[in-house]
Amino acid sequence: MRGLAVAWLGLALAACMAPSPSPVPTISLATAEATAIAQVTSITPVVVRSARLTIYRAENLPGNQVPGDTPVWEVILEGTMPEPCGTPTVSPGPQGTCTNPSELVLIDARDATFIQAVSPYP
Repeated sequence: MRGLAVAWLGLALAACMAPSPSPVPTISLATAEATAIAQVTSITPVVVRSARLTIYRAENLPGNQVPGDTPVWEVILEGTMPEPCGTPTVSPGPQGTCTNPSELVLIDARDATFIQAVSPYP
């Protein structure tokens, strides 16, 4: 009987020392896509080229907007996203406008918070 109690105690301790699992995403792919689309401005209709569940550090992007182990939806959008471009001039006046055909948007997979966008995205 004592051997059984020792074995049970060993299993209980091993379970307590195991690393805790990563946070499980709570938002759906559809929610992530809709949130990502709401973050961009496009001259043409925006379509989702791809989306995948990953962690922030796997994207290897500049900056540290969130901890590296944060689960994120990576959503790549296609459209005609305008942004300022060209060489700034000394005199006041508008810069040129370029368009990018794609944009990467990262959405927190736990609560649908916008994290970061990168444009253009290959």
